[in-house]
Amino acid sequence: MDVFLSKENYVFKYRVGAIIKNDDKVLLAYDGETNNYKYLPGGKVEFGESIYQAIEREINEELKVKPSKIKLLFANELFYYSKISEKNVHELCFYFLLDLDLNSEILQNKFYTIENNRKLFFEWVKINELEKINFKPGQIIKHIINPPNEFKIFNTNEKNQAH
Repeated sequence: MDVFLSKENYVFKYRVGAIIKNDDKVLLAYDGETNNYKYLPGGKVEFGESIYQAIEREINEELKVKPSKIKLLFANELFYYSKISEKNVHELCFYFLLDLDLNSEILQNKFYTIENNRKLFFEWVKINELEKINFKPGQIIKHIINPPNEFKIFNTNEKNQAH
């Protein structure tokens, strides 16, 4: 069961996200059916699960591969309004730099996988073009381009930007 709390007009999400690079590109995910923005692969942490277990599970579920290296880079506490749930969201997400044994399917410029009966789309995007696309949360782009040398926690307020 996911760590997900909802009360009245508010939701709390506890998530993990993966920064997966290949040369000058980073892998992004998007759901063509419910949103028009791209984000880093990952998902919700389950009760009783560490963030390290969660990122490994999520990447295995989404990409059908096991990370060969996992490095915690930063966390981001994010506030935004969800158009889908019509609620204010408070999200805490831990971001990891992952090394994967990249197979030919994952190396395709665009591909999709099926998770829980829905298509999840992936695309390799040049890191220096992240600021030109609709990427959420936009405030972490600078930390993807130049990851911190030591673990840091950032705070992002996108309450005026619906997700």
